[in-house]
Amino acid sequence: MRHIIVTGANKGLGYGIVKNLALQSKTPTKIYLTARDQDKGKAALRSVISETQNKLGEGISVAFHQLDITVDDSIKNFVQFLKSSYGNQCVDVLINNAGYATKGPHFDGKVAESTLGCNYFGTVKLTEEILGLMKQEGRIIFLSGILGKLKNVPKHMQDIYSSDTLDMQQLNEIQKDYVDSAFKGLCEQKGYPKQAYAVSKVGITAYARVLARRFANDPRHLFFGAVDPGWVKTDMGGSSAPLSVDQGVQTPVHLANADIDSLSKYNGMFFSRKAVAKW
Repeated sequence: MRHIIVTGANKGLGYGIVKNLALQSKTPTKIYLTARDQDKGKAALRSVISETQNKLGEGISVAFHQLDITVDDSIKNFVQFLKSSYGNQCVDVLINNAGYATKGPHFDGKVAESTLGCNYFGTVKLTEEILGLMKQEGRIIFLSGILGKLKNVPKHMQDIYSSDTLDMQQLNEIQKDYVDSAFKGLCEQKGYPKQAYAVSKVGITAYARVLARRFANDPRHLFFGAVDPGWVKTDMGGSSAPLSVDQGVQTPVHLANADIDSLSKYNGMFFSRKAVAKW
């Protein structure tokens, strides 16, 4: 039985990923649709069950569990639930989709803190807790995006993020310094962009690379990848976006289902349109 976790899955890309994984899974699979709001999550579960009724293969199911990646106790409760329900090594795929973005050009310390608190620090915190639960040939997939490309941050930041020797301490330090600088009004002085969303997504893309190096010799042969789903019609993407949700979820679903041998040589890389792309 495969166990798949999708964060931030009550709407948009997360919901689409859950639905498409359910429809495309060929072996017994349990997919956890997680969301921070219990009522919205349960409503999304009812919706996905209704949409996939009589279309699922044998042994494929979707369940809901509350999870707010910005709250430590919520993460701990979810991890404890997984351990008590399925044992210590129980997760096949974690898809880190939960994200936050502010509307409009306003930028200050609170914007930086909220954005990185969810997209980077919350995602890292959850991932670090789930890593010990990953099964043999498990996969961890990060939803990055067009703004997660290196070109969206200045050269001195690009050099840090893309370094082959970057470790977690250094990566956390630059992300924390960015938030601190935003509060102190020092971003311009330090050459930091006033685009917290881009910094959060470039950071999480760099994290996938750091993890691939860190677990290179792990006997479980874990896979890590960051994904640009494209510009998708969602609450976050807006109505002008050219891609539907079903189009946007193709790459993360592909990475969840593809033969592991076809992916392992691309561990830690940035993907778009089901293929490795320039980061």
